[in-house]
Amino acid sequence: LVGGDINKVSLNGNQLAINSGTGWVTIRATVAATADRGGATVDATITFQKASQTITFDPESSTTGVVGVSPRTLVDFSSSSGLDISFSSSNDDVAWLNANDLYFKSPGVAFITASQAGNDNYEAATSVPRTYTVIDGDEDGDGQTNSDELIAGTDPLNANSRFEIETIVATP
Repeated sequence: LVGGDINKVSLNGNQLAINSGTGWVTIRATVAATADRGGATVDATITFQKASQTITFDPESSTTGVVGVSPRTLVDFSSSSGLDISFSSSNDDVAWLNANDLYFKSPGVAFITASQAGNDNYEAATSVPRTYTVIDGDEDGDGQTNSDELIAGTDPLNANSRFEIETIVATP
């Protein structure tokens, strides 16, 4: 190794291994002169670039959510590089994120986009959007929809936690 980013590679015999990042190295090969041949020296430059990566998701995982039900942790996405993925929602009023936890807030449709920015060794991955449909329900069977309970500040998973009027008093 005679030049370039020699700290990013290792040479073991005739095997060159790229250890990290992008860059270049110049390698010099020398053949010693013999009685019947002259010697030779040649330099070669090798350039190494970032690897590509992709994001995939489990096509069998659900893309339907119910308002007010516990968050879903997004573990059905992965990057070929093994690097962490970040997520964003196209509509925080329908589905919003806290790190990898997806919360369903109101009925509708939201696109959750998985992204990976890359690093010294990998290019950024092409972002992957996925459509989530959020429906309302009455998970605790108390006659109040989950979204109505969220607005009222009651627990949509507890039948004893509901808004109800017990007494109406008329005044003159």
